[in-house]
This record gives sequence, C-alpha cells and structure tokens, in this order.
Amino acid sequence: MRKKAGTDDAIPTVIPNEMSSKEFRQNWARLIQKIYEVDPLICPKCQG
Repeated sequence: MRKKAGTDDAIPTVIPNEMSSKEFRQNWARLIQKIYEVDPLICPKCQG
C-alpha cells in the first residue's frame, strides 16, 4: 500500500506534540490508571 501511495521511501518523522506539558502528564496518568488500576496522582498514604 505504501508503494502504491508513493510513500514507501519516506523518512519517518517525529510529529511535534501540540499538548501542554500538563495535558501530557494527565494523559500518562490516565493510561497508568487504566492499566494498573491505581491513580498515580493520588498519594497512597494520605490520599492527597
């Protein structure tokens, strides 16, 4: 399919992140919470 589209020889590039650093951290926290069923943003000792 890439050969037909003419993109087979294209060099892969890094897409710049358009999210703020806070949004980026929240997305990672959400993924960790989903996988490990633990909210990384809540302290396990004081629940803060």
